[in-house]
Amino acid sequence: MHYVRTGPRSGCPALLLHSAGLDLTYWDAQFAALSTERDVIAVDLPGHGRSAGAAEDIEIGRIRSVVAAFIRDLDIGQVDLIGLSVGGLIAQAVAVEHSPLVRSLSLLDTAAKFSTSAQTAMHERADRVRDAGMVAILDELFEHWFLPTTRAARPDLIDRATKTLLHDDPSAHAALWDMIANFDAADRLAEIAVPTLVLVGEHDSSSPIASARMLHDGIARAELQVLPDAAHLAPIETPRTVNNHLRAFLGSRDLDGGR
Repeated sequence: MHYVRTGPRSGCPALLLHSAGLDLTYWDAQFAALSTERDVIAVDLPGHGRSAGAAEDIEIGRIRSVVAAFIRDLDIGQVDLIGLSVGGLIAQAVAVEHSPLVRSLSLLDTAAKFSTSAQTAMHERADRVRDAGMVAILDELFEHWFLPTTRAARPDLIDRATKTLLHDDPSAHAALWDMIANFDAADRLAEIAVPTLVLVGEHDSSSPIASARMLHDGIARAELQVLPDAAHLAPIETPRTVNNHLRAFLGSRDLDGGR
C-alpha cells in the first residue's frame, strides 16, 4: 500500500483511511493540524491513488486484512484509527476482527449499515459507472459530498475531486459501491471496546445523523458530535472544526487509562 508518514515517531500513531474514490492527499488539512504533535500516517486504499487494486480486490474482508497487515508490517503496535466514509466502514471491520491493533476509533461521516433505499441507490450507481464510466456519477457525488455553498465558493476543490475521480478505474469504483451497499456491521458494534469518536456533518445525506446515532448507541465507549455547516466530507469541507474534535479526542486521558 502506498502511504505517507509525518510527525514525530513517538506515541501511538494516527492512521487515516480516506473516502470512496479519493486518496490520501485529501487528508492534507489533518496532516497539517495533527503532525506537529504526533505520528500521522495516511494510506491509499486498494484501488485508489497509488495503491494497486482491481475490482476483485474490492471486498471488505480483503481490504480489512490488507489494512491489518499494513499496521503489522510497520511494526508500530496499536494505532488510533481514523476513517472517513468508506474508510470508516473499513475501520469498524479492523476494530472488530483485529482489535489488538486498535487503540481508538474515529468514525467520520460513516455508518454501520445502510437503508434498503440507500443500498439500491448505491447498486444503481455502481451499474452506471460500469455502463458509462466515472463521469456519469460526478454530479450526484458532489451533491452528497459538499454543501451548495461550498461547491459555489470552492471551484478549486470540485476541480481537484473531479480529476481524481476521472482517474479512477471504473470497474474497481463500481465494485466499491457494491461493497459499501452490502456492508453491515450493526450486529457487531458491541464488540468494539475501544474509545470511539463519531463525527457527522449536520447535512450529511449519505451517512446521516441517524447512522451516526446507531454507531454511538451500539459502541459502549462512543461519543457523538454533530458538525454544523458540513455535508458528507466534513474533514475536507470544515477541516478546522473536525481537527479540533480530533485533537481533543486523541489527547484524551481516556485513551490511555480507560473510563
